Amino acid sequence: MDLAKLHAKLIAAARANPPADQAPYAFEKRVMAQLRAHAAEDFWALWGKALWRSAVACLVIAVGLSVWSLQANGEADHDFDSAMVSAAEPLVDSW
Repeated sequence: MDLAKLHAKLIAAARANPPADQAPYAFEKRVMAQLRAHAAEDFWALWGKALWRSAVACLVIAVGLSVWSLQANGEADHDFDSAMVSAAEPLVDSW
């Protein structure tokens, strides 16, 4: 289909049927308010919010695991020391 012919037909139809002079009161203001209410979403802002929320969640998890590790560290040190000493005792006798 030729776009120029289609454009000419649409323009001719629009000129043959002029718009009515009676529009509802403040119609253009209602239309503009609806357009503003449905503004385009900023996908980069949504993506940024999601990343910041996940960063906060990761920080909370990291701090929680660090605190848990520090509390369990005293017991682990004692277990590690006793394991090393018990493994080294046969070596002391062989020298």
